[in-house]
Parts: sequence; structure tokens; C-alpha cells
Amino acid sequence: MKRYRFLVLAMSLSLLVIALVLSGCFLQKTSYSVSGYVKDGSGNPISGVKITFSRGYSSVMTDLQGYWMKKGLKDQITVTPSRSGWMFTPATITVSSTKMDVNFTGELKSCIYNHLLLVYPNTDVTYYENGVQKTFEGSMSEDLKNTVIKAFKNLPNLILDGSASVVHSTYKIVVISTPIEKIDKLGDYYWVSPQDIKTDLSLYAPEGKYDSVHVIWYSGPLKTYFGLGGVFINKGKTTFSSIIAGQAWWWTDAGGKLGEVFLHEWLHGVCRFYKEKGYPMPVGDADGADEHGYTWSRTDGWMSYYRDLMRGKVWEPTLSEYTGITKEAWLSGTPNNQ
Repeated sequence: MKRYRFLVLAMSLSLLVIALVLSGCFLQKTSYSVSGYVKDGSGNPISGVKITFSRGYSSVMTDLQGYWMKKGLKDQITVTPSRSGWMFTPATITVSSTKMDVNFTGELKSCIYNHLLLVYPNTDVTYYENGVQKTFEGSMSEDLKNTVIKAFKNLPNLILDGSASVVHSTYKIVVISTPIEKIDKLGDYYWVSPQDIKTDLSLYAPEGKYDSVHVIWYSGPLKTYFGLGGVFINKGKTTFSSIIAGQAWWWTDAGGKLGEVFLHEWLHGVCRFYKEKGYPMPVGDADGADEHGYTWSRTDGWMSYYRDLMRGKVWEPTLSEYTGITKEAWLSGTPNNQ
């Protein structure tokens, strides 16, 4: 009787083991790979898209061709693309085995400009005045340096306000310890041109990294432009503007919005960029406020004009149409991401 019970128990265990093996419980699960592309509606690759995976797997990024790949997945996984300012279709894709066509289409919902500010607190230059060679050596005070940096940090807020929240910004600030040692003369005034700081631009703003570079420098008694924008570097992929630091009270007590000078010079560059893409601009672009009937406010500066300029709502009589940077223009790309 005991032997019979033992045989029955052994047979039952054997059947259980067979059932478990057949169900896959004792089989090691094999891993699989998935890959795909992320492109826009026109088929252009979208780089820098973060591809995340459920169940705690690490994420990957799309390359310059919009391609991505992930190895070592097991079980059913949900794949999700994301990038600030973009919406993707489909929003997610579920996979459970090897697939090489896990593709997504992206649509830009907002525009992102990446900015770099180069601060030059010190100047040591040789220049000419009325044919006479002179030298100037001087430095910003700590208060002036901190003031201009604070003003620049408000630039993203002005851009967001002016564009009705269509344009977002990132920024980096680099304070250069070596002095400005070369300046260019344009007409009757001096300024710091891209050629004057070519080495620093190659180091801090290589092609493909920023949409806009802003330079602030100390001019002391030199006869200079307050600011110059509308210049491009990196084969047209980066706007460039150069502004003197002046005095601290210019930035805080002269009226207008803090950082408005940075916005003004930056707008020269972006207006030129979008005009070359076929979007009509008002005569004078960033300088056209007076000509188009706008007035300056001590509390708001020229922001009433800049808002209309950045929303494509400046009436241009010579064209009999509204001009400026429309939402469509902003969403068509940035200098570094066309």
C-alpha cells in the first residue's frame, strides 16, 4: 500500500514538472532587440529624442539620423518617445519580440532656442582715434558684471512673453578671464566682432551647439556701438550679437524691461533668419517701433512692439499686410535646427 502511494506521488510530481516545463516556467526567457526611426511629417530625422522603456530599462537617444536601438529586452515592453516641445505619434508602442520598425512621427509644438552668453569683464586693446594710436585697459566692477548677467537671465522670460509662450529657451553663461584684446571698427564706432574672439567661439560655441551667442564686454571710454545684432556665425547656424556693459544703472534705472537690450539685438538676428526663409518682416525689423507707430513705456519699454513683431502682427504699409515672426515661422525651426 505504501509503495502504491509512493508511485502515485512520483507520477503526480512527474506530471507537474512536465506541465511546468511545457508552460515555459523552467525555460530561460530569451532577450530581444528593437529599433526604429523618429522623423517629422516631412521625413526629416529628429535627433535628441529620448526613448524610454517600461520595466526599468535604461533609455536611449536618437542620433543625427533619428535612429535608435535597444538590446536585451524581455517580456512585454512599452516604448515611449519624448523631447521638450514635441508631440509624437503614436504616443507609445508595445513590443514583446524583435522589431526593427518601431517608428514614431514627431510634430513640433513649441520652439526652443539654445543661448550662450560670453562675458568679458576685462579689456586691454590698442585702437585709433583721429589717426592717433591709443590704448585702453579696464575692467567691469563686480556689481556691473552681476547686473548684466542678471539682465541676461531674464531674456528667456522676455522671449516667452513676446512669443505668446511659443518660444522657450535654454542658456549657458561663461565668464572669460582673458581680456578682449582686439576690436573692430565699423564706420565710426568700435565693436567686438566674431573674428575678434574667434578662438573662444571655437571653444565654447562650436557649430551645432547653440542657436544664439551673445557677447557682453567692457568698453570704458571707447567710442562704440551700444549693441550690434543680425550677424551669423557657424555657417549661418548661430546668431551673434555684441553688447557693451556700459554702467549698471543703464540696466536697472533707465526704464524698460530688464534684459530688453539682449532681446533687441537677438531679434535682429532671428528676423533676418526668418526673412530669408520667406516670412515677411516689417521695415527696420527690431528697430521699426517708431516707424510703425509704437511708443516707448518706462515700465514696459518697447515690449508692445516686440510682442507684435514676435507674433506676426506688425502692420507693414509698404506690403499692405501683417508682418513679423508668426507661430508658423517659429515652428519651422531655429538657425541650428532647421
